[in-house]
Amino acid sequence: MAYRYNKNLLKTYNQIATDFYHEIKNDTWADPSLKLFIKSLSRKSYVLDLGCGSGIDAKKMSKAGFRVIGIDISTSMIKISKRLVPKVKFKIMDIYNLKFKDKTFDGIFAKASLLHVPKKRQLYVLKNLNRVLKPSGKIMILVKEGRGERSVVGKEYGKPIKRFFSFFSEKETRRNLNNAGFKELKFYKVKKPYGHRSWLVFLAEKI
Repeated sequence: MAYRYNKNLLKTYNQIATDFYHEIKNDTWADPSLKLFIKSLSRKSYVLDLGCGSGIDAKKMSKAGFRVIGIDISTSMIKISKRLVPKVKFKIMDIYNLKFKDKTFDGIFAKASLLHVPKKRQLYVLKNLNRVLKPSGKIMILVKEGRGERSVVGKEYGKPIKRFFSFFSEKETRRNLNNAGFKELKFYKVKKPYGHRSWLVFLAEKI
């Protein structure tokens, strides 16, 4: 079964890539989550940055001693990533169609990437992530707390944009992880950074 990204989402991130990078480049709200993920793995682990955006987290993981590959659907984001972290390998890739062999990675860092996946496709994506993880491999996901899913239309950076979002409860996310073959190791919330929705943070292990 193969899926394709929403064209509006791809168009949006290509349009706002540079402005988006400058807005978030000094963000620190997710740093504790990234540090927890780094601590869960050994040095020189092979890690996938899923939906890597402009490569900010990939840079931090590379500095921590990981071998990192970042993937994103946005060509504009990948261009920024390659300039920011030339030592890291970045690829344009759809997260619905991961072109990696089974048991490739020691860890997967998925910050703000699964929130763009429709609920009916979440389990498919998570099972595919499980597939490319080595036995006992670790995954960290950060998703927005809430209910339902919808496209959000607005104006940011002086441009009209449209993005699709899925929102999740703790129970729902835990069930998806369990059904995809993961064992929860740690869960906590990051409460409303910048006055928006809280984030749910899960660290899990491949069973």
